[in-house]
Amino acid sequence: MPDLPISGLPSLITPEPTDVFAIVNNSVTKKTTVQSVGSAVFNQISSSVVLTSQSSSFASSTTFNSYTQSINNATSSFGVTSYYGSFFHTASILLSVTNASYSASFNTTDFAYGVSISGSNQDKIKITNPGVYNIQFSAQLDKTNSSNATVYIWLRKNGIDVPISNTGVAIFGGANEALAAAWNFFVSASANDYYQLMFAATDNNTRILYATPSLGPAVPSIILTVNRVA
Repeated sequence: MPDLPISGLPSLITPEPTDVFAIVNNSVTKKTTVQSVGSAVFNQISSSVVLTSQSSSFASSTTFNSYTQSINNATSSFGVTSYYGSFFHTASILLSVTNASYSASFNTTDFAYGVSISGSNQDKIKITNPGVYNIQFSAQLDKTNSSNATVYIWLRKNGIDVPISNTGVAIFGGANEALAAAWNFFVSASANDYYQLMFAATDNNTRILYATPSLGPAVPSIILTVNRVA
């Protein structure tokens, strides 16, 4: 290939991690890879974050968002920009009508960037930017009587049920014997699509339970995390 000025080279929109390019280090021209530069940028940013407590939790959600935004700004040229959200609900959700559909609410945002909760019922998971996302949840299911019940859980997109997304969870035993339902969905979202987690029960004494046990912190009725993966 003949020597060309930079302006004469073909453009590369999305580099691969193993792509090699030249870089000047201590006045010497050397070669490196896109992956190596991305890792160095990430490590440099993460080493500057101030953490508190033995659990190394972030000092605040503002600090966390500033940290992850810095990483997004620094590394978006090397791969997919991260969009994410962490949400939960601090009240029980009653499935009080047999076989009726209910959408899960999320009244608390832990932290988020590019993903939000909207709607009058705080039940719409809004995706601002297009991409492939992982939607993951954990719900504490419970009933107040001794009857057996099945809870069905599925995904709804832009107001329409997603085909073949339903799962039934059977609850047996006496009253107040909670169990956790937890799994995830991979979705291909367009800009401003929204999703809902839908529930229906075969017994009207069923609920998604918020609890304050004597051991440990409170138990949200439902926890939701969303992150872009591609």
